[in-house]
Order: sequence, then structure tokens, then C-alpha cells
Amino acid sequence: MQIDGTINSNDELLAPIRVIGSRKRALVWAIVDTGFSGSLSLPLDLIANLGMELDGSANYQLADGTVKPLLLFKAMVRWRGKTKRIKANLTFSDEILLGTELLKNSKLIGDYKIGKCQIEY
Repeated sequence: MQIDGTINSNDELLAPIRVIGSRKRALVWAIVDTGFSGSLSLPLDLIANLGMELDGSANYQLADGTVKPLLLFKAMVRWRGKTKRIKANLTFSDEILLGTELLKNSKLIGDYKIGKCQIEY
């Protein structure tokens, strides 16, 4: 099976993912970030709108080498045909990032000629 995504004007691979909080759910398009070892990074307005509960914090090393504490939230996602419990972290920007924790055991294909990406599982 596969998840069909796209490539945006910044040459970033985007994948659709259904995010489920305690109040609402939303289908979002996340930037596939192979440098991010977590599951999902979400902006505060989306976390609040979906009703996600705080679940602690963890230290993450950013691309520039700095280590920052990030808040973690209880979330569920519909991913690869299944509902999965994850810890989503608060992002420092408005971007939604999909990390390698969710990509495990998958094959990621980006076709820049036609502007599409696929995640096979």
C-alpha cells in the first residue's frame, strides 16, 4: 500500500496525515523531514484547536546543533491504515513536520520530475 503526497514550490515533500486530538480531528499536509527523529511536530494553534493534552517535554537537537526543550502532547494519527498513539511536539514555526519515527519500515520516493512523492508500506 502507499500514501500519495506532493512536492511543493520549495521542493519539500508533503504527505497527508490525519491528526486526532481529544476534541477534533484534521487532515493536514506535513513536510517530510528526514532530519527530525520524532513523529510529528505541530504548531500551537493546531494543538489547541484539536484539544491535545500536554504530556511533558523532551530535549531535541536542532539542525544548527543547539539543544532545546520541546513540549510534547498526546495525539493520535491515522497512519498507514491504522490509528496510532504518538507524542507530537510543539514546533517553533507554523510548519507541520513528519519525522522518521512515523517513516520507519517505509520506502520514501520523491519524483521531482512530476512533483509527487509516495510513501510505500
